[in-house]
Amino acid sequence: LRAIYRLVHDMPPELRVPLVLRHVEDKSLQEIADLVGASIATVKRRIVKAQELLTAALRSEGRPPARAALPTEKDEDERHRVRVASPGRRDG
Repeated sequence: LRAIYRLVHDMPPELRVPLVLRHVEDKSLQEIADLVGASIATVKRRIVKAQELLTAALRSEGRPPARAALPTEKDEDERHRVRVASPGRRDG
């Protein structure tokens, strides 16, 4: 965990800020876009780039990253789509 904190701390702010807002502070993409003054597409690209940097850095240190450590934006989009597609649905 310390390795991740160090790597995130050393990231350029334009990558670190969206990553932290998304995965630590649980902000929506729209909230992040508003806060950093960028489009949602730009925010997504920055988060993905930050995740790729983390993955590469951890691998280079001989620490394969856990798949579930940081959900990808694709994972987040899928979870949102499932929540929106089935509100109030009751099984059984």
